[in-house]
Amino acid sequence: MVARALDILAKQPDSPVSYTSLATQLGMEKKNLQCNLSAFTRTMHRHYKRRNWPMTWVRRPQTNQGLSRSSFTQ
Repeated sequence: MVARALDILAKQPDSPVSYTSLATQLGMEKKNLQCNLSAFTRTMHRHYKRRNWPMTWVRRPQTNQGLSRSSFTQ
C-alpha cells in the first residue's frame, strides 16, 4: 500500500494531494491509510533508525467551517 501511495504522489510532484484523495485513489478509508502510514513509520524507525518519510505531510487551515486540511507532497 505504501508503495502504491508513493507511486500516486510521484505522478504529481510538488502538487498537494489531500488525505481523502489519496485514500480514495488507493480504494481504502482514511483510517486504514493512517494505520498503514503509521506502520510504515515504525518500520522505517526500526530498520533505518529514522522517522522521516520520503514525502511531506502538511496540515493547514481550511477556509470553510474552520476545519483542518491535510495533504501530502513528494
